[in-house]
Amino acid sequence: MIAVEEVGELLSGAAAEKGLDLIIRIAPDVPRYVVGDPGRIRQILINLTNNAIKFTATGHVLLNLECEESGGGEGTAAIRGQRHRDRDRR
Repeated sequence: MIAVEEVGELLSGAAAEKGLDLIIRIAPDVPRYVVGDPGRIRQILINLTNNAIKFTATGHVLLNLECEESGGGEGTAAIRGQRHRDRDRR
């Protein structure tokens, strides 16, 4: 999804400034294009990812995009953000 890639590029600098890794994972079964409002999807992703960066002190932030259901040419995309603290980094 292009919006996810754009958000990764936009916020990678903020993550790097805090010493965090920003990881974007898009599962291979996720369609490149989906139906929806790209501006709203992008804004939601920016807000969620920004908050994850803001509240993560060490480690990494993972933005994970998966296709949960598919059938008949339709599916549901799931976007999950996770923050992980690396115990080795201090």
